[in-house]
Amino acid sequence: MGRIQHLCGTVRALHQVFVKFEPSPPAFQALRAPPLAPFPRRFPSFALPQTRLYFKKSTKQIPAKKRAAWDEEIEARTVRIVNEEGGLDEPVPLRDILDSIDRTIYRLVQLTKLEPNTPAICKIISKRELLEASKAKAKPPKNPQASAKKLELNWAIAPNDLSHRLRKLEEFLEAGRRVEVLLAPKKKSRMATAAEAETTLKRIREAVDSVNGAKEWKPMEGQLLRTATLHFEGLKDK
Repeated sequence: MGRIQHLCGTVRALHQVFVKFEPSPPAFQALRAPPLAPFPRRFPSFALPQTRLYFKKSTKQIPAKKRAAWDEEIEARTVRIVNEEGGLDEPVPLRDILDSIDRTIYRLVQLTKLEPNTPAICKIISKRELLEASKAKAKPPKNPQASAKKLELNWAIAPNDLSHRLRKLEEFLEAGRRVEVLLAPKKKSRMATAAEAETTLKRIREAVDSVNGAKEWKPMEGQLLRTATLHFEGLKDK
């Protein structure tokens, strides 16, 4: 009988150890594997690199004005005025002319390129006339070839120089362009004779006649040996 009791006690003891044993939460958590360390980055970062903007100072020069210089923009100290007959008056100080005209109505406009130590050739033109000319110029021509080119010649121009200018005249006319030829005496240069001036006009018109379809579409303005303008145009429909 004692042996049976002893066995029963042994069974209960084993039951307490193997069946009813439950690990406490802290002990169970202690047996969990530690968290894995983060994997090293194997792929390149796609973050955009920082950029710095540098602004380079522009060295481009402002283009020269397309219109002619007028009033205080004229750099010459003295000027020669184109009169109503197309001739040139004697040189006078620029300031005297500006003080003598009605600046609310008129402007003093420089006509030719300024040469060193030479009076500028100018003309007194009404502001209304300048405005109308500016509006007409702003409108695109129906025929792009109709825009006029300008050539400036001296009455006493040397024959070789005249031949070179006449070749340019022929090129413009062959392209169907209009050409204005401005003839004027040159300061500090030999004055041409009437015969030489007539010869110059003859050579100009002969060059125009050599271009098929070219013509003088407007009578000459001005006078011989003074300031004069010739108007030519090439054949438009080619």
